[in-house]
Amino acid sequence: MKYQLNTLLAILQQAEYDLSLWRNWLTANRSDDQISRLNSLQPERWTGKLKLIKNLTSIISLVLSQTKAVELSVYLLRPFESLLTWVLMRLAANKLRRCQKRGLVVIGIAGSYGKTSVKHISKHILSHQWSVLMSPASYNTPLSLAVTILRQLDQSHQIFMAELGEYKTNDIADFLKWVQPDYAILTPIGYAHGERFGSDEKINLTFKPLLTSRFKPKFLLVDEANREVIKDFNLTNNHRSTEMSYYGSAENNAYSLKIASANFDGSNGLLNTPQIKNLSVSTRLLSSHQLVNTLPGIALTEELGGQSLTSALSIRYAPDVPRRLAVISSPNGSVVIDNSYNTNPGSWQAALNFIKQAKPDNLIVITAGFVELEPNLNASAHVQLAKDLMAVASQIGIIESRYNQDLIPVIKEGNVPFVIGSSQAEVISKLSQLESKSPRSGANSAKKSINYFWLEGGSRELYQ
Repeated sequence: MKYQLNTLLAILQQAEYDLSLWRNWLTANRSDDQISRLNSLQPERWTGKLKLIKNLTSIISLVLSQTKAVELSVYLLRPFESLLTWVLMRLAANKLRRCQKRGLVVIGIAGSYGKTSVKHISKHILSHQWSVLMSPASYNTPLSLAVTILRQLDQSHQIFMAELGEYKTNDIADFLKWVQPDYAILTPIGYAHGERFGSDEKINLTFKPLLTSRFKPKFLLVDEANREVIKDFNLTNNHRSTEMSYYGSAENNAYSLKIASANFDGSNGLLNTPQIKNLSVSTRLLSSHQLVNTLPGIALTEELGGQSLTSALSIRYAPDVPRRLAVISSPNGSVVIDNSYNTNPGSWQAALNFIKQAKPDNLIVITAGFVELEPNLNASAHVQLAKDLMAVASQIGIIESRYNQDLIPVIKEGNVPFVIGSSQAEVISKLSQLESKSPRSGANSAKKSINYFWLEGGSRELYQ
């Protein structure tokens, strides 16, 4: 059975037009039944680029196979896309410089993971005192930032928040040259995109320009998880002209949030900053790490001369970040926690800590495991993930991929009910056939048990 064109294009889009990842998906051994189900996949958005690839493919496939036609279409578009990106970046850079001269503050957000959550939460916090524009969704490429600047940035905006993605080792350095942020946030480094970069050293060096480039920001706020990485940079005194502060849960950080509790009603803790001492704060957002993710917004408020108490109080009603621990209530009384955008050992550890604190009655976890890890970490990371899942889950649903083959044997040896499927929809269908309660929930049988469905990565990684 052959893949439909829309399925090939959906996978190409999910793979961020990386043909090597796309080919890896194509070479996976799949049954006709699996291919039939995967052929239901459709692109998330029919962008102009994807429409153009489809039209070119339809023409080229008259003489070449469909997969070869898709590849050739991508190659043919690259020179025009590069030229278009270069032109739009120049125009966007010129517009940014003009806006910065009139007082616009540009904030760059970099890191291996957590960027989008920090961006959305910080935007919510800063918007209580300034007019803020942020790059939407997870837009973090030069082209998407340039289009955002040219289409949306106007005279009313006082702050522009740009998420800086990293796909190659020089990406952050290139961003700094044309975005030239006044302030920057560095979320945790590591794990994510390990397969793409090849080593921890290359990942770490990608972010070094935040402290060494001549276009470096005047203030850099760093997640406490990066302390050792920053030390390894061996910075000279000349490179330390950028003011730098750490944020996190430890008390020795300039901006700290000591966690008091975290459950399905929200999280609360004790906030300390240069201007605030021992203030009790809370948020409806799930997990202690999301509470810590509010610190950059509070820190930037103080750095920009705003009212830090106003910012601290605003985090109580911070909105969910789509597909990052977003809570969805279902009509039957179940609760769905959508953490499906991505997952890696670092973000999973934060999620696991929350699960252990919240202690849900009946937790059903659906996951595809980790993607894009360094090959030498993949097996051990998935073995540990399996052990973690069996310790907290009543039922487990696994979206099978070429990456998580080390996860499945460990799950099979345990005593937790599980199912395996080729897609999230198939896994959910199979889970519905299991008993609604795990045997381990027997102790709670006297009271009505709530089913918590935890989607941990997977829905964007179907191509794996």
